[in-house]
Amino acid sequence: MSVVSNELVTEFKFDGSLSPLTQYNQSFSSAIGLMTKSIGIISAVTGAMYAFANSQFEAIDNMNQLSRETGFNIESMQKWGYVASQNGSSIDKVKSSISGLSAKIGEASIKGSEDFEMLGISVVGANRKVKDTETILNEVRGAFANLSETQRINYAEKLGIDKS
Repeated sequence: MSVVSNELVTEFKFDGSLSPLTQYNQSFSSAIGLMTKSIGIISAVTGAMYAFANSQFEAIDNMNQLSRETGFNIESMQKWGYVASQNGSSIDKVKSSISGLSAKIGEASIKGSEDFEMLGISVVGANRKVKDTETILNEVRGAFANLSETQRINYAEKLGIDKS
């Protein structure tokens, strides 16, 4: 015959102070709280760094795309952007101006343009090919040197160039 016991009696006895254990528990809780805050800060910084890097990659990609579409050199685009920023404008306005001017050059190559003609600019070169946007922009810059500010603003708007 077998006997099965379902009860187990254990006696624990503690003689001493609980204050070290209480202090340990409080310190441990504080450490966990600091770790949680640190993880939150690290996550926020990582997110901000990702957003910054992503925006830079998008800007570079947009510049590459604009360069392919207009034939405008990226390095020159950055130089024009720097000049624009020194004069209170921005690289985005430069990119917009390059895009707008490129569209006007395309139209002028098909239909002609009084605006380019009035400035003494031909969009077609001696080789019968359409000049690139950068060449035309430099010619526009030269032609603008002889105009009043009001005339420059008017021509700039007609040629798709931001007035700033």
